[in-house]
Formats: sequence, structure tokens, C-alpha cells
Amino acid sequence: MTILASVYRAFGCLFCWALALFIYPLSAATLSDSDLHIEPQFIAETLTPKAGTKVTVALEMKPHQGWHGYWKNGGDAGQETEIIWHFPYKIKTSAIQYPIPEKMKVAGLMSYVYQHDYRLLIDLDIPAGLPVGTALPISAQLNWLACTDTSCVPETAERHLLLHIGKGEITADNSQLFQAFRRALPETTGRQALFAQQQNQIILKLDYPETEKLDSTINGVWFFPSQDGVFDYSADQRLLREGNALFLTLPLREKASIPSAITGVLRLKDGKGFLVNAQKGNISLPDKNPVILTASSEEGQAKTTTSPQQNTAQNAPPSVGKGHNGKLLWLALAGAFLGGLILNIMPCVFPILSLKALSLARTHAPEKAHRLEASAYSAGVIMVCLGLGAALLLFRAGGHAVGWAFQLQYPHIVLALMVLTAMIGFNLAGLFELPSFNGGANPKQDSLLGAFTTGALAAFIATPCTGPFMAAAIGVALVLSPIESLMVFAGLGIGMALPFLAIGFVPPIRKLLPRPGAWMATMRHILAIPMFITALWLGWTLGHQIGTDGLIVAFGICLISATGLWWTGKRQHKGKNYSFLPAAIAILFSVVIGSFTPAHPIASETNPKVENAKDAPEVEPFSEQAVEELHRQKKPLFIYFSADWCLTCKVNEKMAIDRDSTRQAFRQKGIVTLHGDWTNGDPEITRFLSKMHRSGIPLYLYYPADGEIQILPQILTTGLLQNLGK
Repeated sequence: MTILASVYRAFGCLFCWALALFIYPLSAATLSDSDLHIEPQFIAETLTPKAGTKVTVALEMKPHQGWHGYWKNGGDAGQETEIIWHFPYKIKTSAIQYPIPEKMKVAGLMSYVYQHDYRLLIDLDIPAGLPVGTALPISAQLNWLACTDTSCVPETAERHLLLHIGKGEITADNSQLFQAFRRALPETTGRQALFAQQQNQIILKLDYPETEKLDSTINGVWFFPSQDGVFDYSADQRLLREGNALFLTLPLREKASIPSAITGVLRLKDGKGFLVNAQKGNISLPDKNPVILTASSEEGQAKTTTSPQQNTAQNAPPSVGKGHNGKLLWLALAGAFLGGLILNIMPCVFPILSLKALSLARTHAPEKAHRLEASAYSAGVIMVCLGLGAALLLFRAGGHAVGWAFQLQYPHIVLALMVLTAMIGFNLAGLFELPSFNGGANPKQDSLLGAFTTGALAAFIATPCTGPFMAAAIGVALVLSPIESLMVFAGLGIGMALPFLAIGFVPPIRKLLPRPGAWMATMRHILAIPMFITALWLGWTLGHQIGTDGLIVAFGICLISATGLWWTGKRQHKGKNYSFLPAAIAILFSVVIGSFTPAHPIASETNPKVENAKDAPEVEPFSEQAVEELHRQKKPLFIYFSADWCLTCKVNEKMAIDRDSTRQAFRQKGIVTLHGDWTNGDPEITRFLSKMHRSGIPLYLYYPADGEIQILPQILTTGLLQNLGK
């Protein structure tokens, strides 16, 4: 085995250890199946159905406070309830009958939901010929989506129901109960309904007697379409009434495929409504002013317009998710791209990026080699951005309140990064050789794998910081569809990799780099310094997360790893085979010890209660209750969110926030400072960030005594803070 292969294997072990420590705490955070936010149960209209008849079964769903379930068509964001039946005989089931839903709009998403207890009715067709007393043990696997206004949890459960063949008696209580259940369903009236397409909207004409009243408030008339992918759910609907007919104007999505029939539910008033099955026909709108049925749940009454010909889409609020018009996606992509590009100059990124600068400084390599190296580096950056984005989406879908840079809230991941950066520093200092980071000192050892892993590590350490454009882009990405969200995360990676792509593919830019020479060996040693500083910073972060006792364990792991790699370096210089063995053994010991590293602060006799009160006396801890109380008292607020692993946050604190001049200015103006520490994660902070359409930090807010909250720039100055409130 060659020295090169030996070194690759040693580095591969180290990288796999970091990956394992990244995955381990995340896998432990999966949601328990028993922790349901909507509790289901079956209720049978009769427990003794007669053979050869139908029996109605209700699936009762009881959402916890603040949670909701979804109608058959969830709208912009939602999922139909799935029932997988297991029957002892050939029992047939009808389609699920859903009660009339409510509409809910959050962050531009229109959903069709149930915020209270609701019952789904299913008719079971019992086979004929079964003798009286035959047991019918019925079981079903239930899959549904439970959501709050900030997160969703796919939930599953098994429920059972035992029936016996009998005479089909229904008790008086059950009869009244199921009558109430059926009253919540839309009526099947058989009223004639027609539809026609006019430009980017559908016109529905429905028979409706002139003598029947309508409730045109926000909780009144609304059409809930059954077909997904046809209508713009978040846009306003328009209502006209003439004689014995209703006319509804429904905006379409862009490039929507129009079905042969439009089906759905028209809610009329007091939760009542009827099923609609509209066929194509010729329709002419009456020349009247329509009533606009607003899609915003924040408005109390419907409104009228004086321009019936005005395009409905012009009045539609901005929407995201399945019904957005594409502009929001392009804006998010542009923001992510610019944010990734700016990351290259952020203070938390520079130490890693400086590594690749040495490799790209070579001008004697073939043109093809430059392009391949730049492409491999870019692939590493993009793959990590996609991986982190996918993990973030999965955890939010699982109901966990996490945001961007969530990985650094796990001490095991910080420990892995600390060891990696320390070992890279030792590599640059000449303790041992890793082709991935030799900085061009030995071009023959450079490889596409080295470029790829460099890009991956650069992105992994860079992404915890959010710069201009990036925060808003990621906030939007979290409410787009999964595919569109991943496109935004890929755009972030492309922006970050762009400078290296330009150097690799544009020779005139590459010619601006310094020519290679003996100075590169010295520069390589100098660049070890920022890597050691990065390792110390990660160690400082780790100390705040798990305490000094845990930090001693982390330094022990660094010592073991460095000893093994130093031994490997000695064998490399002597040209010995299997030079990777000392490093492999050291890494194995490090993995074992690292698995026992605490995930929380360790209490000791001298410090029985580890506290995280790092704020100055004039700074109060953040809570939404504190914000509401202080704003009620008409006090201006400066709110900032940071974490020990965010270098941009710490620079802003030292250079602008934690300054005597800033404190004095705040005291004079009566500005109260609230600090949210996100180092170890905090669900309340994560929810508040989501409300601000942000998924990462830093975030700085100014809340005047009277007026709306202001989002401040992510790079602060003392002058900017001192001028707040003027």
C-alpha cells in the first residue's frame, strides 16, 4: 500500500468519525410514536351490525391545544388522513367523508384545517351470510399530519375496533351522536353547477334559491376545492349573486391543468355547506360589483370592489408553498446565492477558505487540473449545503424546533469540528501530511478527493453564520416545497463556491494570484495559526455547552488524535508501509472516548449548578412574555440573538453591543436589552425566529415604544446602536 493511500485512509477515518458524531445526536432526536398531538379513536354507530348491511364508523380526531389536522385537500400545506385497514373478512369500505373544514392562513400559506375535535365517517359494507355472534376484529394503521402554526409532525398510530354480527341495534345515545356527526358533513343536494375558464381564473355558477340567505363574512361563504394543484388557495375569491344563482370567481395557479369537472365544498353560513360537482359550460358574469371573499384570516368582514373587471390576482396576497407564482422562489434563490457569496468574507469562514488559496495559487498545473479541482471543491460545498438543508427540513417536518446551524447545538458535532480543525492545523504546521490540505506544497499529492473534502469542511464550518440576503432566503426556503427548498440550499452552496469556480475556469483571474515559490511553505505554516485559533474557538464554545469537565475530555481526545497523527507523520517521512496504522488506532480510541462525551453541562461539587448566565447585568434574558410585558409598558427594546459558535455574533458583541458608549446611550433613552442565547438550541427562540422569517443568527431587532419592530443589519456599529430611537 502506498503512502498516499495510507494517508487517504487515515483522513477518511477521521472524516467518518466526524460524520458519525454528526448523525448520532440527530438520530437520537426522532419523535416518539406515543407522543401524539392529535389523539385518534374509532367509534362505531353499532357494535352489532347485521350481516349484509352497512355500519358507519367514525374516526374521532382530538387535536391538542394549538394543534390542527387537515381536510381531504390540505391546501398550500397539508396532508390527507390515510387509513390502512386490516379486516378478518372481505369487508368493503367507502371513501372517507370529511366534515366542512376551516381556512387558516399563516406566512402566506392557505390551509384547510380542523382546529377542534373532528370526525371522519367511513361506511363498512359487512358481508352477507355471517352467522350471528361472529367476531369482527378490525384494526387500522392511521397516518396523518398534525401541525401548529410553526411546525408539523407526521404522526401514525394503530387503532382497533371489535364488532360482532348481530341485529344492527343502535342505541339512542349513538343515534344522536352520529346525527351530530353527519350534520357536520357537507350536504349532497344535487344542485346544478357549471364552470368555465376565463383567462387565469375559473367561474363557478351554482343554483342557489334567492330566498336562502348567505353569510358573506370572513367565516361565511368559501369554496374549498377537492382537486390539488389547480387553484391559488391564498388568493381572494369573488362572489356575485343574481336571482337563483351564485357566481364564484376562483384564481388559478400558473400553468394549472384544468380537470373535466370541478369538485369541492361550498361553505355557506354557520359551518353549513354542500358538495359541488361542476361540469363545463357557458357562463356569463352579471354586470355587478362582486363581494371579495378575502383569504386573509386577519380580516373580519368581506369587502366590495368598484371594479369588477380588475384581475383577481392583483389583490391576492403573496403566497408560498404549493401555490406560489415562482417569483418568491427566484428571489429566494438570488438571496441564497448572494448570501453564499458574501459568506466567503465572513469572519467565521476565512480560516477554512485560506487553505484552498494555496492550492489554487499553482500556475504550472494543466488547465484541466484547475477546472477539475475547482469543480470537486464546489461539489463538496454544494453537497454539504444540500445535506444540512435536507436534515433541517426533515427535523422540522418531525416537529422539532430547529433552525439553520442547528448542527452546532450538539456538543458531539462541535467536538468533531474541534478535532478536525486542530488536526488540519497540525497538518499545515508540518506534523504529518494530508493531500487534501497540503496547500500546493506537493502537487502530486493533490486530488479530487482532497478538493471535495476541503469544500465539504469549508461549508460545514461556514454555514452557521448567516450574512446579508442569506437569512431571509433560508427563512423563505423553509415554507417552500421540499424540492424548491433544496434548490435554495443548493444556490447557497453555488454562491459560496463561485470564487473558486472563477479561479479554476477563468485563467486571467488565476493569473492575478501570486506565483508559486518557496514562500508557499512559509505561508502554509502561517495558515496553521488561524486553524488553531478556530480550534480554540470551538473548544471555548464546547466549554460553554458541556462545562470544564467535558472540555478536559475534549482536549484529551485532541491529544490522542495528535499523537497518532504525529506517529503517522514520522512513518510517512521514513517511507514505511501502513503508515496510517498509528492514526487509525488513535482515531479508534478517540471515537470510543468521544461517544462518552456528555451532551449537557457536567455538575461538580464546586459548581453543582452549571448556569449559562453570561449576560451583563443590564441585559435581560429573552422570552416572548418579556417582550410583550415590556412593550405593554411602552419601553423601547433592543433584542439580539447569538450563540457561542457564531463568530459574527461575537464580533458584533465585542465591537458594538458590549461597549460603554452603547450602554450609556441605551440608559439615556430607556432602551431595554434582551438577549436570546441559541448556543444549545431553544425552541422558543426558534419559533420567534420563524415568526421573523429567519432560520439562523445573528438577528438584531429594535422595538420602539410605539411602532413596528425593525430588523437591523447583521453587521453592527456603535454609531448605529447609539442612534436607535432618533
